Amino acid sequence: MQKENGFYVPKIIEKRCIQCRKCEHVCPTINRNTINLPVTYAAWAEDEVRFKTSSGGAFWVLAKYVLELGGIVFGAGWTEDFYVKHMWVDSIVDLPKLCRSKYAQSDLNDSYKKVKDFLRQNKYVLFVGTPCQVAGLKMYLREESQQKLFTVDFICYYNPSIDIVRRYIDEKYGLQNLKKFSFRDKTNGWLSHCTRAEFKDGSIEYEKKVDSFFKGYFNGLYARKACLNCSFSGQHHHSDITLGDFWKIEEHDTSWNDGRGTSMIVVNTAKGMQLIGHVEKIFKRIERTPKEWIREGQNNCKTAHSGQEYFYDLLNYKPFNEAVDMAIESKYDIGMVCVQSYRNYGSAFTNFALYKVLKKMGYSVLIITQPLSSIIKPEKTDNFNKTPFKTFERSCFYENVDAMKDLNKKCRVFLVGSDQLFNYEIYRLIDGFVKLDWVDDEHKKLCYGTSFGVDRILGTFEESINLKKSLNRFDAVSIREESGVGLVKKSFQIDATWVLDPVFLCDKDQYIELCKDTNIDRKGIVAYILNPSDEKEKLIKHIANKRDMSYSVFVDRGMTQEAISELWNIEFDYNVKNEVWLKNFIESDFVITDSFHGMCMAIIFEKQFIVINNSARGSTRFYSLLNLLNLQDRLFDSVTDYYNLEPCLKYIDYHSVNIILSKEKKRCINWLQMHI
Repeated sequence: MQKENGFYVPKIIEKRCIQCRKCEHVCPTINRNTINLPVTYAAWAEDEVRFKTSSGGAFWVLAKYVLELGGIVFGAGWTEDFYVKHMWVDSIVDLPKLCRSKYAQSDLNDSYKKVKDFLRQNKYVLFVGTPCQVAGLKMYLREESQQKLFTVDFICYYNPSIDIVRRYIDEKYGLQNLKKFSFRDKTNGWLSHCTRAEFKDGSIEYEKKVDSFFKGYFNGLYARKACLNCSFSGQHHHSDITLGDFWKIEEHDTSWNDGRGTSMIVVNTAKGMQLIGHVEKIFKRIERTPKEWIREGQNNCKTAHSGQEYFYDLLNYKPFNEAVDMAIESKYDIGMVCVQSYRNYGSAFTNFALYKVLKKMGYSVLIITQPLSSIIKPEKTDNFNKTPFKTFERSCFYENVDAMKDLNKKCRVFLVGSDQLFNYEIYRLIDGFVKLDWVDDEHKKLCYGTSFGVDRILGTFEESINLKKSLNRFDAVSIREESGVGLVKKSFQIDATWVLDPVFLCDKDQYIELCKDTNIDRKGIVAYILNPSDEKEKLIKHIANKRDMSYSVFVDRGMTQEAISELWNIEFDYNVKNEVWLKNFIESDFVITDSFHGMCMAIIFEKQFIVINNSARGSTRFYSLLNLLNLQDRLFDSVTDYYNLEPCLKYIDYHSVNIILSKEKKRCINWLQMHI
């Protein structure tokens, strides 16, 4: 057996397999048998027994009978370190170990083998387990005499993994502090889901309400895929007897619910009927009931909660109870507002970086992109070979900005991402959704590293007034360009903070991990050109010739391939995946670009580089960053300017650059932490 997502699953060890196919012959899923319709009873053991068991004490009565025959009883029990393991007892003194519901998949270890050994010793054996465990045992023993074997399963909704149960117990009580733990304690009555924790110091703590564990359990949050398609827990069981709580029996006969627990006994075989005949007189009360009294839907969980995948992700950085609540209610810490699928590599990695930073800080993130009513439509694909964003982290596409008000129910904070999202020529194409007019006043609104692209506010006077009104609703504003801080102060009377682009906050290892499986034809020079021209073509060839290096040329995905080809006569890569684009930067020696984010990647991966100023797309961001890092000499106003200054170009010493970046990165992350 091995663990998969916390569950015990069978595993074939290929090196040791001799192709005997016995595993197939004894597999209860492959080999299903038809079983007769059952007979149903309601039962009470004596009150003393019922108080120390989960339901009506039927298991205790059956087990006691087998033990008095000198037999062995197998069942699931807690180990000292709070795992659930199948174990056997041969004395009534040890029987309490096997009592009460565990709500966890048990480790069968060598129980099947031991059952076989005891049967060969001519002992009576009572084996109690889940329906699939009983079916597995019967297939395992099919060539053995089962005359003295009694099998009992129970109404099984599903079994969470032991990892989930231990995580819950540890966070609630502390495993190291516990002496005993039990679900379904009856101190507060049979109908409660009270847990009881007994500590090593002698104190006892009860949880008398349905807490986070049961909230998740009843919603199918921990359900294993195999449990959802269970072929053993329906109407026809492989066991001799099926036990369970007789929930809602009072709707048919009020005398059966005295608040102390009622067992439902379903007899599946003649042997089971014979066993009931032997123990019938031991019960305080037992009566045959119509099978229609069994509550519909009690047999097994049919559907896992839609938030299950989100829940397991949350467990990586959230407390258990918080993960349960957020997954079930579809709540997120942060709604990251961005243009996710915009055809631009810089935009893609700005979003990737901010997402990774927020996740590392321990926040759950819902990525929110523009509505369907936008001129630039949202896209389902994001140009990654393998998207780094999980399905549950991507919001649905809303019809329009007004419909996006629904997101107020989901997110605690709304954070507008970086790039030129407040440039009028861009946000008008996306219905201005980044202004967050659809977010109510109760929710925190922030923007990190946003940009106007130029050193003035674009758009009409009326639109400028509207933008001012929107931004003044934000709780905090940070700008990617130093000049932008003065711009929003002058235009909107907002005190903004100058911050680094998010690509600098993301750990370099995250980029390397993203494209580790991407293979490229490595070239010494990478040129990423947004505005192609004959001049830039000649520049690339000139530098490649002078440095005796091969080159790769990448272009913006926003233009057609035909349009780009008309602007120059150089071979270029078009519409490549994000990972390919990034891997070329990582493995290059020298970078030529007119792109801000091309320049950023060159700096992050410590490449020698030059930048041709791209005033058409906004110059202020180049000046801000390069002045901060004392790299002003890498920026050239034109290709001619580069030729004139090429002899003066010095080698970049990244030691001093990285000192500045490290300090600024810390400051910017602190800004995020403080305002979120």
